[in-house]
Amino acid sequence: MNSKMIQPLSAVAQLMVLLAMLAATSVAVSAQIDGAANGNLALISNGEKAFGYSTYSMLWSSVELEGVRLASETSPSLGFILTTEKLFAYNAVSGGWFKANYTGPPCGYDVNGAAIIFWTEDAAYGISTVWARWARKSLKQEETPLDGASAGNFGLLWTSHNAYAYNGSSGQWMSKQLGSPPVGGIASDGLGLVWTNLEAYAFEPSPGAWMHLDLMGYPMGMSADGSGDVALVWSSNAALVYSSQSREWFTFPCYIDAACAAGDIALVWNEELAYSFDVNRGTWSAVSIRAREPAGLVEPAPGGASFSVGPNPCAAGPLAFRLPAGNKWEISVVDLEGRTIRTMEMPAASHARTVEWDWRDDQGRPIPAGTYWVRATSETRREARRVIRLQ
Repeated sequence: MNSKMIQPLSAVAQLMVLLAMLAATSVAVSAQIDGAANGNLALISNGEKAFGYSTYSMLWSSVELEGVRLASETSPSLGFILTTEKLFAYNAVSGGWFKANYTGPPCGYDVNGAAIIFWTEDAAYGISTVWARWARKSLKQEETPLDGASAGNFGLLWTSHNAYAYNGSSGQWMSKQLGSPPVGGIASDGLGLVWTNLEAYAFEPSPGAWMHLDLMGYPMGMSADGSGDVALVWSSNAALVYSSQSREWFTFPCYIDAACAAGDIALVWNEELAYSFDVNRGTWSAVSIRAREPAGLVEPAPGGASFSVGPNPCAAGPLAFRLPAGNKWEISVVDLEGRTIRTMEMPAASHARTVEWDWRDDQGRPIPAGTYWVRATSETRREARRVIRLQ
C-alpha cells in the first residue's frame, strides 16, 4: 500500500465547508457511512461515530468522532480515521480506540502492517499494536516533509533534511540526519530504506538502528520487498545487498542487466549469468542462464521479470517502462530534490508490457535534462531506478 498524501490546507478547508453544507441539508445518513474489512478487523463510521470489530476480542468497540472526517484506512491489524481535529486508531489486538490531537496542516499518512504513521507540516505521529498510544515527533522549522511509508512494525518519514523511523517495538521515533536531500524511500516487513543520490540508509526495527552506506554516486536501482530481510542497491557493474541477519552491507562486482529482492533473497542477472544472495548464509551463488536460441522474442513468464526502464541514459525520444505481468503498477518520477514531478497508474495485465513516457511532468511541461528517479510500486514489489536525460 502506498502512502496517502493529504491535500493542501486550502483544499481541506474547502472540503470542510462542503461537508458542513451537506450535513445541514436533508442528505441521507447512509451517504456518510464508510466501512472496510481487512485481516482481523472491521471498521465502519457514520461521520459522527466509528465502530471497530476485532476477531481477537470478538466484540464491537466505538468512539465519538470529533471534527469532520477527512480520511479512513485499514491494515490487517489497525484502523485509522483522520478528522479535522484528531487522529483515531483502532487496535484489533487490544480491541480498543486511541485518539490524539495533531498540530499543523495534514500532509500524508500510511497504514500498512502493525504500525500507522501520519505527518503534518510540523510533526510526525506514529502508533503500533504493541504500543497503543500516539507518539509525536516535532519537525524542525526548516524541514519539508516529502513522503513516508509503513510496513511490518515500523514506519518511515523522510524530509528535506532527515529520515525518521517510528519503531513499533519501542514506541519511539529515531532520526537520522542526511547529507543531502532524499530522493526516495521503501518500507518492507523487516527493514526500511531511504536514499539520497550519494548515500543509502537502512533502518532495522530490531534492535532499532540506522545503517549507513556510501553509494559512491553510481546506483541505478533499489529494491526491498516481501518480508524485507534483504535490501538491494545496484548499478550496471555492481550489487550491494543489506542483510538484516548479519546487519551489514555486502558488495558484489558483476555486470547487471536487472535485479530484484524479496524475503530472504536477492537476485541479479545479465544475459548469461544469474546471481542469488542468500541472506541467511551471507553468500552469493551463480548459475548459467545463456539461452540456446535468441531470447529477444521470448515473452518472460508472468511475474518473473523485473521492472526496468530504457534507454538509459536517454539522448532522444521517450523513456520506456517495462512492466511485469500480474499486478497494477503505480509509477512516480522524482527529481534530485525529492519532488514528485510525474505520476502514472498502470492497470494489471496478464502479460508483460511496455509503456512510454514523453519526459513531461503532470502539467504537460517538458522536464529539463538531468538525473531523476523512477519509483514503481505494485502489491508485491517496491522498486526504484535512476535515469538520466541527456538533452
